[in-house]
Amino acid sequence: MDGVIKVFKNLEYNNYLIVSHISPDGDNVGSTLALRKILLKMGKNVTIYNPDPIPEMFSFLDGYDSYRHELNDSDSFDVAVVLDNSEERRIGPHWRGVSAFSCTIQIDHHTSVPRFGDVVVIDEEASAVGEMLYFLAEKLNIIDKDIAEALYVSILTDTGSFRFSNTTPKTFYVASKLIEAGATPWKINVEIYENMPEEKIYLLQKVLSTLQLNNEKNVALMTLPLSMQTDPSNGSNLTEGFVNYGRSIKGVDISCFLREVEKDFFSVSLRSKDSDVSKIAREFFNGGGHIHAAGGRIAGNLNELIPYVLGILTNNIQNC
Repeated sequence: MDGVIKVFKNLEYNNYLIVSHISPDGDNVGSTLALRKILLKMGKNVTIYNPDPIPEMFSFLDGYDSYRHELNDSDSFDVAVVLDNSEERRIGPHWRGVSAFSCTIQIDHHTSVPRFGDVVVIDEEASAVGEMLYFLAEKLNIIDKDIAEALYVSILTDTGSFRFSNTTPKTFYVASKLIEAGATPWKINVEIYENMPEEKIYLLQKVLSTLQLNNEKNVALMTLPLSMQTDPSNGSNLTEGFVNYGRSIKGVDISCFLREVEKDFFSVSLRSKDSDVSKIAREFFNGGGHIHAAGGRIAGNLNELIPYVLGILTNNIQNC
């Protein structure tokens, strides 16, 4: 993180843009909001951008209402910080590329990440970008309750409440330090997992009714067409975590969730117990991610996509 700190302390760089990936998740939001607060405490001007709605479950975090969903040609930034994003194209439609900034910083923990920043920090062994940012905050001696809560959310969600294989001794060490700094595990767990809007439960009921397994019973697929959605623009908010239900079935290795975001165009969420779904996401779904959690997008008619996707996943379990 020394290169990052050098940029942050450069007096010529005062205007910062923080971005992550579309369809924001907990690591995306937690790390973004934590870094926003760190830079504000350093006296910097900070803009955070994501083109998609931010899931309401994170609304208790400081800075939740600060997101911009569009960027204008008149906007001028010295430094762009790209967090938790394996590819530039997943930043969003208003991203103007690294040439628009004096310096671009890239901080990530995904595998096989293309390097496009001037300063690049990749730690594939980190459980989340939030884990990496803790050590940045520690070196800067800048941490408060708001930063600790945001970083804890980042780690909690990306490790599946410390259940996933990316959980390490370092993860628990950082979590303990964040608790010492003011993060309250019980409060955060209630906000994230026990504060769902009623409509999310009803939507989950509909999605579970679409559950299909392949003949080998090791692939699960669920779908959410536009016809089932009352507010497609809020789909990523309401369906966060749905894909995990398929993976929870005994014998299932890969779970897939197809959500129609516009006519005949679907977001693809993938989770696995053993297989490397990041490779599948890159090869077949124009996406990427982690070994056991990845995503992408695909176009087509749902009736045709269901057997096609089931076939891809079935055929690639042994090849991962």
